[in-house]
Amino acid sequence: MKIYRTILLIIIACLMPLVSHAERNTDEGMFNHLSLGGTLGTTGYGIDVAMPCTKLVSLRAGVSILRIGEINFNAPTTLANVLTDMKIIDKDMEESLRNTDAAVLINPRLVNAHIIADIYPFKHSTFHFSAGVFVGNNTMLGVYNKTPGSFKFLNRANEYVEDYNRLFGTKYSPVGIQFGDYLLTADKNGNVDAEMRINPVRPYVGIGMGRCLGRTNRCSVMMDAGFMFWGTPKFRLNHDKTISSGDPQSSFLGTFSSLKAFPVIQLRIAGDIF
Repeated sequence: MKIYRTILLIIIACLMPLVSHAERNTDEGMFNHLSLGGTLGTTGYGIDVAMPCTKLVSLRAGVSILRIGEINFNAPTTLANVLTDMKIIDKDMEESLRNTDAAVLINPRLVNAHIIADIYPFKHSTFHFSAGVFVGNNTMLGVYNKTPGSFKFLNRANEYVEDYNRLFGTKYSPVGIQFGDYLLTADKNGNVDAEMRINPVRPYVGIGMGRCLGRTNRCSVMMDAGFMFWGTPKFRLNHDKTISSGDPQSSFLGTFSSLKAFPVIQLRIAGDIF
């Protein structure tokens, strides 16, 4: 216990000059205040600290976590389309295949550390421009089959397509799960295990209302909206290869999987420490 008290006393001793400086320079607005805030938005929930750099610029730094949990999703397969093009199934079989989806689980997860500068056009303005950077994991979400080995029928279909291409000199695409504008094929055990990869360093620009430190009391509220640029998403499939997107599809997943920027909307509620 003595060692913890010693460390605490050292920390307090180191902070005393800063607190003293803040009390002497409350009108200067330069590194003389510190607030602790909680955040909630499209990047998840988080915590950060903020301080003024000049009368018109403030800095925020913190971390946020987005983890929703597993989401059940019925993804369409390309089995019917390929077999129809090959003209080897009748209409009844085609309709049956079109109504058969593949049950997969989607697991979104995103952890971000960030540092953001808020720039106010006027001294007493609450409107501000924001610019900064998010740094975190490069796996936005995982996609995998709900039941182990449940996609062996895709393997059998692909074997048939390969034999057909070899025999007739055609170039039909492999059969797989259509996830947005990506085609996810199964491994030899009938499983799909895919990860959507994004850039680990993600620049941010946005606008907002509010200040990171209270002007008339010790509490403050901010709202920000902008974009975090994470590059073109790619999928790493079955721990083996990285695949790029194909032609965008007219669906939510198609739009999402082709996004180069993630929309950020964030609410921050904070209290001044000093």
